[in-house]
Amino acid sequence: MGILESWGFEVVAGPILARRLAGGGCSDLSFLAASDEERLEELVWALTSDEVDACWVVRGGHGLTRLVQNLPPLVERPVLGFSDVSALLIALQRRGWGRLFHCANVQTLPILDAASLEATRQLVLQGRLSSLQGRSLYPGRAEGVLWGGNLCVLTCLCGTPEQLVGEGRILALEDVNEASYRLDRLLVQLEASGAFRGLAGVALGTFVDCGDLNALWSHWAQRWQVPVLIDLPFGHGADNHPLALGQRVVLDQSQMSWVERSIFSGMGAGPRSSGLTS
Repeated sequence: MGILESWGFEVVAGPILARRLAGGGCSDLSFLAASDEERLEELVWALTSDEVDACWVVRGGHGLTRLVQNLPPLVERPVLGFSDVSALLIALQRRGWGRLFHCANVQTLPILDAASLEATRQLVLQGRLSSLQGRSLYPGRAEGVLWGGNLCVLTCLCGTPEQLVGEGRILALEDVNEASYRLDRLLVQLEASGAFRGLAGVALGTFVDCGDLNALWSHWAQRWQVPVLIDLPFGHGADNHPLALGQRVVLDQSQMSWVERSIFSGMGAGPRSSGLTS
């Protein structure tokens, strides 16, 4: 959390995170930080408490898909994170929230390359977004509202009120440690759920430790028949630039740019940021 404090944030750890930092135990399921009830209570606190100005998730893994169906009315504020946090970001986007940022979790800030860390700093302190450079796989120009996140997590939302709706949108996807046939299986499920119907374009980030995916993306680009950019710098690698979900983006040639680069005034002087595990 030292990076956040160096940027002027007052970090307020949620009770579960504080317990874990002190060496406390987890739930009866070793892959969860605490029970669903405890984690939901902490999440609601982070998204409603007057003590908190922004919610920045510490780490991903698995767990938020167990909670998003039970979210009560909340107080809108910036929410930041990625990977498993995609479920929360999409659920809040479906509720009409703004200031939802797909970016490094607190735990992964130290592994970012210099460009990604600076882009993240500019976002949270100045509200500025950087354009991303990739590679065009299917030509054309597309504009639409951005949403998406981790492919595996988004597929888990199929059949729920939070499942993806593609109409008129730019879909951003990334993943880690998945073989090409498993990625194809996830894409087929999203397609069958209707998530690709009416897509304006597709923005593909990094797919770390997933092998050579050139044939897979060429196949799906022909299937989507909309502008597709690949190798954009967001995902589970060191090159993880922030994305602002719910904002309008343009895909044109090899670049993804923002219709509005300055989207808010930053998270303020001395902002309080809560930390949550998922």
